Amino acid sequence: PNLLGLGPGPFHLSVPIPTPRPPPPSQLPSSATWEGARKAIWFKHSASRIFSQFISSLPLLQPCHGRERVQQQTNKRGRRMARRIQRIARVVLTCAVVCFTRLSFIKKQHAIAKVLKQEVGGDVAARNGHKGKLPGFIVLGMHRSGTSMLSGLLVKGFGYETGGPLIGASFDNEKGFYERIDVVLQNDEFLTAQQAEWSFNVAAYGGENALQHKQQGNITFEEGESALKFLNNRVNAPPYLQKDPRMCITLPTWLKLLDETPAIVFTYRHPLEVAMSLKHREQNFSIEQGLRLWIIYNMRAIQNSQGLCRVFSSNEAVLQDTLNEVQQIKNELTEKCHVIAPPNFKISEEVVNKFVDPNLQHNSNERNAKDAQRRVLKDFGGGCIAREFESNHPEKSPDRMAEVEMFLMAMQVFCDLENGKGYSPDYEWPDLAHWKRPTRIN
Repeated sequence: PNLLGLGPGPFHLSVPIPTPRPPPPSQLPSSATWEGARKAIWFKHSASRIFSQFISSLPLLQPCHGRERVQQQTNKRGRRMARRIQRIARVVLTCAVVCFTRLSFIKKQHAIAKVLKQEVGGDVAARNGHKGKLPGFIVLGMHRSGTSMLSGLLVKGFGYETGGPLIGASFDNEKGFYERIDVVLQNDEFLTAQQAEWSFNVAAYGGENALQHKQQGNITFEEGESALKFLNNRVNAPPYLQKDPRMCITLPTWLKLLDETPAIVFTYRHPLEVAMSLKHREQNFSIEQGLRLWIIYNMRAIQNSQGLCRVFSSNEAVLQDTLNEVQQIKNELTEKCHVIAPPNFKISEEVVNKFVDPNLQHNSNERNAKDAQRRVLKDFGGGCIAREFESNHPEKSPDRMAEVEMFLMAMQVFCDLENGKGYSPDYEWPDLAHWKRPTRIN
């Protein structure tokens, strides 16, 4: 204790080291005083003062004799120590500023990372919320079979998304087709590369051949890339609806290009109504050709979609009870096929009245009444009957006989779709490859 200056002895505490001088007035605010500066106007000078006071509070061991000399040495050493402390304080202050700046940068980085984590986490949460669910579905059906009306009801009624741009309305479809232009153009390119068109040689189309053409550069696939950006990018988006009758033929190719397997909505229409509609729309188009295409398109739609979750409907069922039929299709997509639920739970009567013309059902009933008076060609059972129809060919001519024979083949398929047999994987489809009258149009 005596040695530390805490009690009587030959040593005593020396004079405290003086505090460093304050900064010049030019470096201080005009309203500040010396006492204000000592209260940490700036962190730099406050740090210097704190270090100086700490060092000056330490006891200095001095001998009792030679007090004046010791006092001079003490003052000199105190000034040197004060300068050192000031230098140390500056270094400490610089380090503090650097650390503070670094800390601020780190905090900003953490804030950015947090925001990114929240955004990515939202996408992940959206994916997890849709885990195990299908991102959308494809509507399959022959041309002129009511696929546009059904697609419009599903899009406008429930909020399924088609993307775009879409093919615009025309004289033969005033409500719109709901077909993406890029998908239609890409399907045409797939078919053209295999010497086929939508109405010619479609039965010979090969899905693997189209993929080889794509890999070999025989097709550009520019339109396909545009379509896949939409179909394969479904995070935080409503479920998609893709519709193009050519998909009945090209579906195997698209299934290899999609990231996730879609569900299928299949619909069909009476073959004679389809053939008559095509004959009315296209030049040089025969009823026989329309019936032949009806068989091929429906056959490929069923065959190519085997193994996928499918919802079945028909144009007649939609016309008979639109509201309940379309609602049932949506419910099966969500509950049976586990397609992501659309924004709207129910379809409104306003949407139904917009897309379904009451005259369509009225005309259908009148046509059925007239057909009931025609001669029966064949009764397939279960109320499914093929009746005589109007033709431009003379009775018993080769063209007329071939037309009737094709009609009976198509009616057999139609009746089997009505009773459900046509959806069986081992269903025997008509052998059109060896048909005695291969037909084509320009």
